[in-house]
Amino acid sequence: VMNALREALRDIWLGDPAGGGNFLLKRLQDAGTLVFLGGTLIVSVAVSTVTTRITHLVLAWAGLDQVPGAGAALRLLSVGVAIGFNTLIFLVLFSSLSGTRATWRSIARGALFGAVGFEALKLIGTALVAHTAGNPVYASFAVVAGLLVWIHVVSRFVLFAAAWTATRRAVLRADAEEERAED
Repeated sequence: VMNALREALRDIWLGDPAGGGNFLLKRLQDAGTLVFLGGTLIVSVAVSTVTTRITHLVLAWAGLDQVPGAGAALRLLSVGVAIGFNTLIFLVLFSSLSGTRATWRSIARGALFGAVGFEALKLIGTALVAHTAGNPVYASFAVVAGLLVWIHVVSRFVLFAAAWTATRRAVLRADAEEERAED
């Protein structure tokens, strides 16, 4: 998976798809990156889920459950935290796998774009699974098919966000300067 993702990102960034370097070291780096991304994604989903679930408990405990907008404010906070974790995921993806020489600051806008879109896709996926899981006719088939469609859409969105990031002037300029320095 990491090799295919690296090749796709390097193609988008117009780099060498193979990436060169030691085969074993690349696999170790891929494993480390995969563990980091998986852990960050799990933490992101867990934080989103926990904050969403305890929103009403916290509001009731604080006596704010009847205050208009309090639930929405806490929900926005949980989405903001999830977007922060997702931004970190996209920063690592774009910087370590793409072969770009651009700094994190240069790719941060693209990572934020990817994070917001990914969070929107997670929220839509969660709503669809919750909607179909309650219906016994849909529960067995629709959840599996829906998950496959969601993975496909997320994969395409990651590549779209990578292409948008790779074609930003700041990133193109950083990569061009690095090429001139190597010559």
